[in-house]
Amino acid sequence: MATIRAYWQDRIDEQAPAVRFEIEAWYINSAQKNEAARAEIATRIAALNGRIVSSALIPDIGYHGLLVELPTATLIGILAGRFLNLCCRTE
Repeated sequence: MATIRAYWQDRIDEQAPAVRFEIEAWYINSAQKNEAARAEIATRIAALNGRIVSSALIPDIGYHGLLVELPTATLIGILAGRFLNLCCRTE
């Protein structure tokens, strides 16, 4: 099973200008808290010159996911350890 790091490196090696991947957020039984989580992820992705392509919230299965796209240059920086502040709150 490939890791996200391996997937990113493969896309970098292919010289893709940007890479799409999924972020799965904790599903919370609160529309307000789920929206706050989505907004925080959106802010962090935008700060990295990326964008949210789509998002899905499926309460029946407790799923909260976002398809995001980041520039390859940003991924190179992440893999090199230059963005250590990417962790989100744990509340």
